[in-house]
Amino acid sequence: MGSSNSHTHLLELDDVRSGYGETEVLNGISMTVDEGEVVALIGRNGAGKTTTLRTIMGHLVPTTGTINYRGSDISQRDVAKTAQQGITLVPEDRQIFPGLSIRENAKISEVGTTHNEGWDVDDALSLFANLEGKENRPGSALSGGEQQMLAIARALVSGPELLVLDEPTEGLAPKIVDEVAGIIADLKSRGLTILLVEQNVETAIELADRVYVLDRGEIVFEGTTEEFTADENIKESYLGISE
Repeated sequence: MGSSNSHTHLLELDDVRSGYGETEVLNGISMTVDEGEVVALIGRNGAGKTTTLRTIMGHLVPTTGTINYRGSDISQRDVAKTAQQGITLVPEDRQIFPGLSIRENAKISEVGTTHNEGWDVDDALSLFANLEGKENRPGSALSGGEQQMLAIARALVSGPELLVLDEPTEGLAPKIVDEVAGIIADLKSRGLTILLVEQNVETAIELADRVYVLDRGEIVFEGTTEEFTADENIKESYLGISE
């Protein structure tokens, strides 16, 4: 699935195999993310979604295959170098510092923001009505939804060119899921490129332009959200969704 000479994908994984020690989790996956689009990577638990993200971010080095970012191979680079390139991960566990205030948590991302101008802390926090007027509240006092919003705000302050969201609606109440999805939709409308790993298929489809379905370390479907929505077989076979 190579790119043509006339077009370089922002992110391109080509036949990537990766895993832990002797255990191979990804069996040669290829996928692309283009500038300004939202791409969803979905699949059941254990499909290899987290391993894919860990490999993109540099926590794991592929055993074979390449990961290109803006046309340069980044597959042998470490986590810090990946972040400097403009790829920012909002991890599933959110990693909010409990002893720091909302504002202090967000400001941490200002440090070392060199590749790209980040959002101003106030601008980033102002996206989230739930955080308004709470800037001095400690991270330990935040609900799960507020933590997720703060984690996204903090990521924006680092000035991402590619925002990677790992299960952003995991464990959140339906109303909060809608609010987080609304924020992601807003960022999409501003032209931010997003790779979204999401268990909640409905939310993923609502936000994404294109979808990849991962199953046992292999891409079993790739297409537009419309093509995915129309493919009952894929939804039932790999995601356990029946209409």
